Amino acid sequence: AGPWDCYVFHDVDMLPENDHNLYHCTTMPRHLVVAASNKNYEPAYKTAVSGANSMTDLQINAVNGWSNRYWGWGGEDDDMWRRITAAGLAVWRYPVNIGRYKMIQHKKQEKMELSKREKLLKISGKNYKNDGLSTLEYNLLDTKLHSLYTTFVVHIGSISE
Repeated sequence: AGPWDCYVFHDVDMLPENDHNLYHCTTMPRHLVVAASNKNYEPAYKTAVSGANSMTDLQINAVNGWSNRYWGWGGEDDDMWRRITAAGLAVWRYPVNIGRYKMIQHKKQEKMELSKREKLLKISGKNYKNDGLSTLEYNLLDTKLHSLYTTFVVHIGSISE
């Protein structure tokens, strides 16, 4: 993936509420959003990895990154859970009181068609090595180095292209 110690994959609509929720990597992938306001702060379901995650370079490569086949909302997080477990890794979480997030209200994103999502999820644990970083095509448009993080602007295309 790259030369950094830790990567955080984060939905832009989630804000952490507890400053003890440290954004760092651990021996296993970490799911940071344990309980979110849009779910009445109930703990996420056992296989959830939605909202925000931290992973090392080794962990990202072990799961071959995120799938390139999900467009629209839904399924990509369940696919990542399957990748993590298929690669022999586990997901670590903070206690609920630390992993609390506020979801910012926003316009609903278009959902991926359910039948297509279900089809992809059926094969994700077996097919993850052939879909992800190893098949990613993109153009790097801009890089900005900040004191605590780096931002990249990339063009990844879309299904309609």
